Amino acid sequence: MKRLRLRRVLRKSAAKKKAAKRPAAKKAVVKRIAAKKVAAKRAASASSNAPSNGGENPGALSRVTRVAKELAQQTTTAVSEGVEKVKEMGGSLVERVTG
Repeated sequence: MKRLRLRRVLRKSAAKKKAAKRPAAKKAVVKRIAAKKVAAKRAASASSNAPSNGGENPGALSRVTRVAKELAQQTTTAVSEGVEKVKEMGGSLVERVTG
């Protein structure tokens, strides 16, 4: 029983050594390490460069305000036009019924 375990362990370690000797395996390991370093640097720079106002861009606030005002103006125009159409329809109905 112990010999089987020992053989399995030896086979696994031999396979790992063999894989490590292959250039593709080495490149994959190097790429993985490099990717981790890049990710760590990005995370560090993102946290150090984060604005102190809760992460909101000052230009974003002015853009939201401008869009909200534009939307309110368009909504007001649409409602007033809708009211005018309803009045016209009501007038034409009255003319049809009485006239």
